[in-house]
Amino acid sequence: LSDLIWILILEKKSEKKSANIVAIWAQIPRGSFFGHWKMETFNEDSVVHEPSTETFYISFESGAKAFINYKVEKNDTIDLWHTEVPDEGRGKGIGGFLASKSIKDLAAANSSKTVILSCSYLQHYYKKNEAKFVDFENIKMA
Repeated sequence: LSDLIWILILEKKSEKKSANIVAIWAQIPRGSFFGHWKMETFNEDSVVHEPSTETFYISFESGAKAFINYKVEKNDTIDLWHTEVPDEGRGKGIGGFLASKSIKDLAAANSSKTVILSCSYLQHYYKKNEAKFVDFENIKMA
């Protein structure tokens, strides 16, 4: 954010049935609440794969994580079984970025194994976005 922000004040004029907009410049000093605030943005490149914990995740500045857990099974399958997005990440497409990246990466890196989607969110995402996965024949629903 810039050190300067716009503050807009709406003043309703009932007799004219219109509103006047007054624009005021306000200097926000560094170190204030607004000086530390910034919008977090995410995409598929924000997703981290941690094979040792069988997890894909996105970290938030707060320290919270959105994640997908999977399990590499002994019978040549990989089961994507759980997705979780904390409240602060909901409604921002975080689950979709995690779903797309994890499904594609696991299917591509393990073409001889079957990638099973047992998580209900991942099943829904896959059905809604099948065109993203047409190059992968090893993805199945549980």
